[in-house]
Amino acid sequence: MPRNPVTIPLIKRHVSSFYGLSAGDLTSRRRGPGCPVPRQVAMYLAATLSANSLPEIGLAFDRDHSTVMHAQKVVETRMEADGAFETEVRTLRISILSDANPPSTDEEMANRLVIDTAAMLRQAGLVLAHSDPVAVIRLLTPLAAAVGVPLPREVTR
Repeated sequence: MPRNPVTIPLIKRHVSSFYGLSAGDLTSRRRGPGCPVPRQVAMYLAATLSANSLPEIGLAFDRDHSTVMHAQKVVETRMEADGAFETEVRTLRISILSDANPPSTDEEMANRLVIDTAAMLRQAGLVLAHSDPVAVIRLLTPLAAAVGVPLPREVTR
């Protein structure tokens, strides 16, 4: 099966949704809490998943290519030090790749669901071990949607 390319708009859509931001927030000049990390994650994912060059990625985020290089280093370093953060990035990666290349058969869909569910459960366990309830909700929301079970309102508040 031919693979579809991962695009920067696809990455922006997933990252902004995951972190509860607008796609415009990822290109804004804001440096306040909540913007730099998602932007760095989006640039990291664009550099590792898309076929775009660093200057093209920088342009898509209204930044220079050296900022993209810095974002890659920051994200890689933080992933090594912070298991919950690594889980977030891996969850986003799975989500983006699944969206770019949807399954073509029921068997492939079932296999992906099993793999994605196992990965999310493993990641949720890591986050639970770090007692970060916001990150747990971020991980459980797509899992609940994948199996068709909404999270209780008390959990999402």
